Amino acid sequence: MRTTEQTFTRWGLKSLAVAKFIPGFSMVAPPMAGAMRVRWSSFLLFDLMAAVLWSSVGIGAGLIFYRQVDRVLAALAGLGGWAPVVGLILLATFVGWKWVQRRRFYRSLRMARISVNELKRLIDVAANPVVFDVRTATARERDPQRIPGAIAFDLSQVDAVVPELPDEREVILYCNCPSEASAARIARLLMDRGVRSVRPLAGGLQAWIDAGFKADTG
Repeated sequence: MRTTEQTFTRWGLKSLAVAKFIPGFSMVAPPMAGAMRVRWSSFLLFDLMAAVLWSSVGIGAGLIFYRQVDRVLAALAGLGGWAPVVGLILLATFVGWKWVQRRRFYRSLRMARISVNELKRLIDVAANPVVFDVRTATARERDPQRIPGAIAFDLSQVDAVVPELPDEREVILYCNCPSEASAARIARLLMDRGVRSVRPLAGGLQAWIDAGFKADTG
């Protein structure tokens, strides 16, 4: 989702033309265009271009590689009843690999979180924590609410920000994604670069709002 948002933010409607060639992008890009209030006429134009490009590539590949396609179909026919078994094995291998990747990802995000009540207490006692809003620019545009004093932060800024962070202040990051994935990922990058006191906010921005704490806009 984050990668899709960044791609759409960077390229706008032009990204729709290649959306079907990027796994997952074609599913997320249209509702994102709606969330960003894209004009329906512009959307239909680029969506038509995407459909023409997608179908042309498929038809063109068939015209160019029709002999190879025939050979593949003949090979599958030669397998007989084994063809579905081979397909299931390949599918199971793919699903297993994605599961392993998922486990590795979540294991890398295991670190201490700070609760919204703890963060509020730090702010109230003038501990001056550095609070970063690590949502994408598109997400901030859709929901301009933020924790008071929070600074917009992008993944590309990690190396530039590290030298500016004071050692005596806590660094808190928040997002609005499952398991605080984006905040935890950036927190891990900061920790790898020597920032000691850094924690994701448990529950993200929504937990802060649900607790009844004040949220700024803009």
